[in-house]
Amino acid sequence: MLGVEEEEEKGDEEYPREGEPVRNVPDHTSNLSSSPTALKSRRPDGVVICSYTFSAMAELTPMMQQYHRAKAQYPDAILFFHLGDFYETFFEDAEIVARELDIALTQRDGHPMAGVPVRKADVYIQRLLKKGYKVALCDQLERPGPGKKLLKRGVVRVLTPGTVLEGEGLEVETDAFLLGFCREGGRVGLAWCEAASGEFWVTEVDEGELEGVISRLGIREVVVPKGTEIPPYVPGVRTVLSPEVFNPSPLVDLFGPLGLAEERPLAAKAAGAVVTYLRETLHAVDHLSPPREWELGNSMELDSFTQRGLELTEPLRPESKLTLFAVLDHTRTPMGKRLLRRWLLHPLRDRGIIEERLEAVEALMGSWELGELGAALRESCDL
Repeated sequence: MLGVEEEEEKGDEEYPREGEPVRNVPDHTSNLSSSPTALKSRRPDGVVICSYTFSAMAELTPMMQQYHRAKAQYPDAILFFHLGDFYETFFEDAEIVARELDIALTQRDGHPMAGVPVRKADVYIQRLLKKGYKVALCDQLERPGPGKKLLKRGVVRVLTPGTVLEGEGLEVETDAFLLGFCREGGRVGLAWCEAASGEFWVTEVDEGELEGVISRLGIREVVVPKGTEIPPYVPGVRTVLSPEVFNPSPLVDLFGPLGLAEERPLAAKAAGAVVTYLRETLHAVDHLSPPREWELGNSMELDSFTQRGLELTEPLRPESKLTLFAVLDHTRTPMGKRLLRRWLLHPLRDRGIIEERLEAVEALMGSWELGELGAALRESCDL
């Protein structure tokens, strides 16, 4: 965790009040370069903070120096900086937040600033994640006290579209997989994990099989080695990592020798990158299950055109809500909804497994305890 210190919080007079009407904010970033290299070429002695430069850190107040140190650790994320009852954003982050969330863009010490109330932050974070942004939460780690000018704070969580936990942002009733993608030659190693439940799968496929696999997965974010191109039909936010991250060592360190590196080396590399990325964003990976190998032959292949034509989970007409999933969905939990979606998108081919599932349904339907079970499940948390 990054620990830094801050100035004592000032009053709320500079912050937008809760319930204050919002206004449309013009796009201030159109004339700003987001390239640190370009900025440094114009001001070679400058310190880059988003699209802004300073000849020295001394030009910044102590609190803004603290902000800069935290932001430097997570340059590709919007930094939510905890000040009193608000999460504040500054510089280019503030301009992005004001534009995307339609909130007021103000100033602090002459620098752009935009903030959201801490107790409503989840709502705003959800909107940013849906738009493909990452958010780093830099929280206050101690309470202010008399005479205390500096408060310790640190980045406690990095939220991304593919690493959301229950209650943190994006809805969890649909799959929100983080996908590791590793290609060599005509083969592709895939590893996908659901951060909320810890479920973990791996497989290796030929290039020609890739689209059929991807179309049935709810991918929200893809981690990929620098220099690797991903086909346009792969959904989700792209996160580019160093090629060195794609190695099986983190996987072995977490789960022990699984034999995956020998049998599916590309999948093992992709899985190692997923573990590393989750450790950096969640700060914990103990809840992950050992990866299971996903076999293409276990279910019927349904390409994206077939899925849309049958209206399994998405209607042909956007205004319609009629899908097979909507008709069958009587689940009581987010994990139940996710499982039902997977079953519809991965129809079984094995007669024995099909009959086992039907027998389970028959047993449940004939049980007088079914109603009590449903009520109990409704109160359960996501697993």
